[in-house]
Amino acid sequence: MSIIAPPPHPDPATDTGWLLLDTQPGILAALAAGADTIWANTPLFSDHPLIGTSLPPYIKLIANPPKVIEVVDDKTFTDKLLQHHGFPTPKSCLLEADLRRSIERLSQLVYDLPYPIIVKPLDGRGSEGAQLINGFVGMLDNLDEIFRIYSVVPVEEFLESEESTVTLMPDGQGKFMALPVVQQFEQGSGVMPWNGHVPVTKNSRVLSAMDSWHRAAKTERQKDAELPRLTSVTRIDIRRKDKNGGKFFLFDINPKPNLTRAGRPGRDDQDSLCAIWPLRGLDRSTRPS
Repeated sequence: MSIIAPPPHPDPATDTGWLLLDTQPGILAALAAGADTIWANTPLFSDHPLIGTSLPPYIKLIANPPKVIEVVDDKTFTDKLLQHHGFPTPKSCLLEADLRRSIERLSQLVYDLPYPIIVKPLDGRGSEGAQLINGFVGMLDNLDEIFRIYSVVPVEEFLESEESTVTLMPDGQGKFMALPVVQQFEQGSGVMPWNGHVPVTKNSRVLSAMDSWHRAAKTERQKDAELPRLTSVTRIDIRRKDKNGGKFFLFDINPKPNLTRAGRPGRDDQDSLCAIWPLRGLDRSTRPS
């Protein structure tokens, strides 16, 4: 398979020149250069140029469709959808930017949604913007700042035990194949640091030994991906509530996960969570189980 880049031979020592921009001129340049497959390295919302550009019928566009992206991007709606179909998710509620009503709501939920809790953007990416709040007073202290940034914010139960992630690959038959479970550790204040600050190779590893709950979680994640009609590579983050083990709860679906691989000089530790498994002692030819 040949890769089309702006210059024919990008310089491995530089970060630029490795991809065409996802603008209409960039898309047309890729087509003019002979591209027959486009992998969208971004969430495809309905206003994205790849949706508005008329592509030849022979072009294969690899991406989750806009309608699916917009559904999954709404964390509260997705949680309700998953709960309706029996998938375990953290307890949660939605706060709107009305300080008095939000305080009343939090007061009513103090027993149903015990602290610590996680506050995160309604349409955030991974751990971006997520914040651990340790008590009711701390939440009150942070509400003004939270509502200066967001008009609506989900608040959810903090799952304090093991965190892992599962990458789902479409099998071409409408189903998904799960790659090996990747376990994550060394969270900061209960939240995984952004991989731009700490490479995932420093705080993540392929799980070599799985218990029955890990195996069940892999199977459930395949069904999770089928439910909202995802069609492309997707990563689903899970956590346990109990430090002694037990079932996993789904807390985030990422329909456009990072697919970075190491290789270029200065990027030897830049594998993504999706790509980490072949380089951690697993035979590349081995089919994930």
